[in-house]
Amino acid sequence: MEDWIETAISDWKLSDTKLNPGTSLAEIVNTEKLLGFNFPEDFKQLYLKVNGFVDWDWQQHMFSLWPLNRIVEEYTKSDNNFVGFCDFLINSHSIGFKKDLKGIFKNYDADSICESFAEAIVMINNSSDLIY
Repeated sequence: MEDWIETAISDWKLSDTKLNPGTSLAEIVNTEKLLGFNFPEDFKQLYLKVNGFVDWDWQQHMFSLWPLNRIVEEYTKSDNNFVGFCDFLINSHSIGFKKDLKGIFKNYDADSICESFAEAIVMINNSSDLIY
């Protein structure tokens, strides 16, 4: 497991965030088919270890990492170009992918906040100003 994954999981456990067990590669592939979107490899690596947070639980900075089923559920409510994976303060805003652009975005902003999923998780756990 890569360092950023170990660090993220450790941070979440230390803050008593309730984590879902990892999912299977088959379930990730099935979700990709439903969304018409291929997740990047770093997303898959984390979700094989942790399939988001239990229910609406959040970490100390009030971000909730969604399990695959919630990603699909939220996607059906979106503009079908945005694939969210996380929200702040119970859906104040979401963070995710845009199907037609590289990087990580807020659901309300055209500018990316970072280049990779791994970088976004680190920013979320470190409470970077760019994610609010």
